[in-house]
Amino acid sequence: ATTFCQGGSVVLNANTGTGLTYQWKLNGTNITGATSASYTANASGSYTVVVTNTSTCSSTSTATVVTVNALLTATITPATATTFCQGGSVVLNANTGTGLTYQWKLNGTNITGATSSSYTANASGSYAVVVTNASTCSSTSTAVVVTVNALPTATITPATATTFCQGSSVVLNANTGAGLSYQWYNNASAISGATSASYTANASGSYTVVVTNASTCSSTSTAVVVTVNALPIATITPATATTFCQGGSVVLNANTGTGLSYQWKLNGTNITGATSSSYTANASGSYTVVVTNASTCSSTSTAVVVTVNALPTATITPATATTFCQGGSVVLNANTGTGLSYQWKLNGTNITGATSASYTANAS
Repeated sequence: ATTFCQGGSVVLNANTGTGLTYQWKLNGTNITGATSASYTANASGSYTVVVTNTSTCSSTSTATVVTVNALLTATITPATATTFCQGGSVVLNANTGTGLTYQWKLNGTNITGATSSSYTANASGSYAVVVTNASTCSSTSTAVVVTVNALPTATITPATATTFCQGSSVVLNANTGAGLSYQWYNNASAISGATSASYTANASGSYTVVVTNASTCSSTSTAVVVTVNALPIATITPATATTFCQGGSVVLNANTGTGLSYQWKLNGTNITGATSSSYTANASGSYTVVVTNASTCSSTSTAVVVTVNALPTATITPATATTFCQGGSVVLNANTGTGLSYQWKLNGTNITGATSASYTANAS
C-alpha cells in the first residue's frame, strides 16, 4: 500500500529490461542516488521514475502518490502517586483527542477490556498505552511503573484469659517482624503511648492494633474483646460490741446482695463451714469475710477485731465452820488479786454494801 503510517515505507518497482537505466523523482525533483529499478519510499509525495534505454531515449512513468500519515503522541499522566499500599489504586490518564482509540498494556500484554482513555491500576507492573488515530496510526507511550506494596499481617494473641476481675489484666501480643510499628486502640480510640508490640489491658473494651511496615502500609487486626468484671463490696457490721467477756459473742454481718457467697476468716484462716452472710464470733481475733459475686470476683473486707476477756476465778474459803449456833458467825473469804472487785449474795440476792473480799455471815 502507498498509504501508511510514519515509520513505514513502500517499495516502488520500475519495469526492468536490458540496458535500462533509472532516475527516481519526488514531486518532480531528482532523488539523489535513486538510480535503481526499485526505490523504497518513506515520505509523502508524488513519485515518478525516468527510464532511459541504450539509445539514450527516456520515458517518465505515471506518478504514484505516497501518503505517509503522521504518528500521534501517546503519553500517560498518573492522577496520583504510582507507589501505594495493597488495596489502593492509581488512575492512569492517556492523552485525548478526536478519533483516538486506546489499548492498555501491563508488562507488554494487552489488558482485556482496557480500551478507555483512562485505566485504574491496582497491581504492580509496567503500564503502557497504545493510542491509535483515525488513520489507524498507533504510538505506544513510555511505560509508567506502578508499585503496590504488600500490607503487613496484624493479629492479636492474648497471653491469658480476656475475661477477669477488676484489679487484674491481660497482656495482648501483636505479631512481630522487622520494621513493624504499632498503635493500639480501645473502642476505636487510639491509646496514648501504646506503641509497643504488646499492651497490658486492664479495662473493658474492644482492642485492636494497627501494624505498619517499612513501606508505611498498615493493617488493622481483628478486635479482641476484654471484659473486666467488677469486684463486689465486702463489709462487716457488728451487731453489738466486739469486746465482751468469755461466754459472750457478737454477730458479725456481711453486706448482702443477689448472687453473693461468703467465706469467713479468723486471723487469715478460713473458718470451716462459715459461709453464711453472718457469723457469730465468740473467740478473740481478727475477723474478715471474703465476698464473691456471680462473676466469681472476690473482695476481702476490712478486718474487725473481736476481743474476748477472760473470766476471773471466784472461790469462797470459810475461816471457820459454816454451821454454828444462833448468835455466832463465820468469816467467808473470797480469792484475792489485783484489780478484783466483789459483790456478795445471799440466796442469789445482792447483800447491800457487801463489796469486800471477805464477808461475815451470821444468818443461814
